[in-house]
Amino acid sequence: MTNAITLESIRSCWGRLRDKGPRVHCITNTVVQGFTANVLLASGAIPSMTTDPAEIGDFARRCDGLLVNLGTMDADRRKAVAVALDAAKGKPFVLDPVFVDTAETRRAFAVELLSHGPAIVRGNCAEITAVCGAKPSAAAARKAGTVLAVSAETDRVITAAGEHRIENGHPYAALVTGAGCALSALMAALAAVEQDASVAAATAFAAYGLAQQNAATHARGPGTFAVHLLDALHALTPGELVAMTRLS
Repeated sequence: MTNAITLESIRSCWGRLRDKGPRVHCITNTVVQGFTANVLLASGAIPSMTTDPAEIGDFARRCDGLLVNLGTMDADRRKAVAVALDAAKGKPFVLDPVFVDTAETRRAFAVELLSHGPAIVRGNCAEITAVCGAKPSAAAARKAGTVLAVSAETDRVITAAGEHRIENGHPYAALVTGAGCALSALMAALAAVEQDASVAAATAFAAYGLAQQNAATHARGPGTFAVHLLDALHALTPGELVAMTRLS
């Protein structure tokens, strides 16, 4: 098992995010940029979003964590990814291999990005299987050399040593475009303040899932849920995480 993941390490990681306010540069899906930025701001991080290859290096050099999301890919974005990874070398980055199980060119690009050493690969089971060439497992994490954060009804954080499961969340999240993409950005923010990427991934799952549960108590449907989710993230305390995270 990855013994670093405990309720106490999750509490501490979330508190440090609020204390340090890391800068996170997001190369992400054009559909979700606004929501992703608001999730980061509500959580205590500082987002930037440019994908212009001519200027992204300046932003990436200033960031504390980087998100590479493959949701909308084109030639300029591929160039931007290369520039950003070079400029942010030595800083943690999260790879979100959106729909790599659908397009071979996208899958091949995601596999290439594994060689740059992402701190975390966050996706659903099909996406991570496509990138790793095997279903998510300790062996797959060992081969990929990274933490695998698998989103599902029960979320899983998998390392070469084993896995932990987090069971917080709400079905409304599946009805909000970009909810998963924003989660990956939150993982990048937490990886910027936590040396153990498995703890960062677990904290993101726990905090985001608990915020979903809290938001759903006030929501009348997915539209109002998205707004209340931002409020819930902003209000979430480290103490609530210790009391309500369902970790196994």
